[in-house]
Amino acid sequence: MFVLIIAAVLLFTACETAPKDTVAKVGKYTISAQDLEDNVAALKGRWNNATEAFDGRLATLDNLVNGKLMLLEAYKRGLDQDTIVTKPLEANASRRKLIALWEIEIVEKTKVTDEELKARYDAMSKEYSAAHILVKDSVLSEELYGKLQQGEDFSKLAMEFSEDPGSGAKGGDLGWFSVGRMVKEFEDAVMALADNEVSKPVKTRFGWHIIKRGGMRERAGRRPFDEEKESLRQMVEREKQTKRMEEYLDGLYTNNNFAYNDANLEMIKGRYENPEDPTAMTPDKKDLVLATWTGGQFTVGELDSLYLSQPPYRRPPIATPDQLRDFVKQASQERLLVAETEKLNITQNAKYKETYEKELEEAMLRAVQQDIYTNLEITDEDMQLYYQANPDSFMDPPMVIAKEVQITAEADARKVADEIRNGASITDVAEKQSERGILKSRDWELEITEMRFPELFAAAKGANPGDIVGPVKDNRSSKWSILEVVEVSEAKPMEFDKVKGRINSKLGRIKRETVMEDFLAGARDEFSVKIYENNVAALIDSSRFAAPAAPAAPAAPAAPKPVTP
Repeated sequence: MFVLIIAAVLLFTACETAPKDTVAKVGKYTISAQDLEDNVAALKGRWNNATEAFDGRLATLDNLVNGKLMLLEAYKRGLDQDTIVTKPLEANASRRKLIALWEIEIVEKTKVTDEELKARYDAMSKEYSAAHILVKDSVLSEELYGKLQQGEDFSKLAMEFSEDPGSGAKGGDLGWFSVGRMVKEFEDAVMALADNEVSKPVKTRFGWHIIKRGGMRERAGRRPFDEEKESLRQMVEREKQTKRMEEYLDGLYTNNNFAYNDANLEMIKGRYENPEDPTAMTPDKKDLVLATWTGGQFTVGELDSLYLSQPPYRRPPIATPDQLRDFVKQASQERLLVAETEKLNITQNAKYKETYEKELEEAMLRAVQQDIYTNLEITDEDMQLYYQANPDSFMDPPMVIAKEVQITAEADARKVADEIRNGASITDVAEKQSERGILKSRDWELEITEMRFPELFAAAKGANPGDIVGPVKDNRSSKWSILEVVEVSEAKPMEFDKVKGRINSKLGRIKRETVMEDFLAGARDEFSVKIYENNVAALIDSSRFAAPAAPAAPAAPAAPKPVTP
């Protein structure tokens, strides 16, 4: 009767009228269909039919439900007000401000429309070939362009002057590429050219390019638009966000009257030529101002401190005036951005509050999980009992110990085997010819198990000490082995002290799983949980599968699993 009541409750929950676009309710929380789809995005390619797609979604949904149950418990315990949880979050305040600023100024202002995606898809139906000459100096780029106009060979100039190590040696040839593979300024220039036409110098973040277009062709093997849509969205979003960020930063420097102190930069320009010399990093006047902006400045002392705080392999070169100016500008950027967040009173913005709440709940999850796992002591008696109850889990495998000569060529190996069978010492032969040199320090003895050397083990396991076996091919090394068997041992129990660490880890995992299952079972009883399986089934695109199969009946909730925040 109890089983029938439970089944009826599950059936009622699954079949009751479900809120639109909702797959589960857990106490005060709602798990939307989009939440579930976001969490199964990486799993969809593994599902072979609609049943697997349904079961996979339910398993993921179960984990999401478990996470919400733990959060409900965390709020019940007041962990959102516990300073042990909230205090560490204060250190991330500046980071949260910058994340919120990014969302407001960059993400929200670079939305991508379906029309843009279709236009990019159509543009990517073509491929282009091109060659280029890349130089860092604009004057040199104009000189080279002039030489090309006078008839000099493009390939020769590219091999002589181009600073692109990949294409320069090939006369500047970049091969074939589609839209999205190159930076936008470069792509725009290529598409504007006619075949075999050469461009004027084009500036990108890599330097100055002189481009020669080779040709254009249709791109083969394209997937339908719907299959490429999401990857295209990521590409176009990234491009638009990069462009918007560059524009925003340019405006930030301009609006805050950012300016270099050229005299002071000139004064210290040689100080960082040898960053490994600590005396070179100590200027006479730490308060020399290198750059100023509205409400702030950047000094030599701050430059020293920031530069030295980075490990040597991460320090950018700042030996030239341009490198020094770039470093100072980059170092000032975060302070300008944080100041901007203060002007916007960004801590009151919904994006900031959303980021803070996410970090807070992650910290609360860690805290409540740590509390659930408290006092999981594992005694020596526990480990001994587990060791005795599971003897087959702790066995040394059967083993053959044999002296070995390893040879690459089969014919040579057969000659060596004949010599040894005719009385030659395998140790002397191994000294002269064996290719597994690591065995020399072990008197040429090899420990052979089925897992490590399956072919050698199969050939030698029935032999007696003193028998010569082989040559046998070891498929892992593709070489041939001649063996003189020294000892053949059967499987035997491992000593307790040898496996104590493994047992401790396994018992710890079992205990954690048990206490988590007990906690989640209790939490499901305490907090209301509703799963809307019909809405889960509606997410499945059966047309993706050759033989679609809808679930025959609502499945019972999966067994609770430990939640990893």
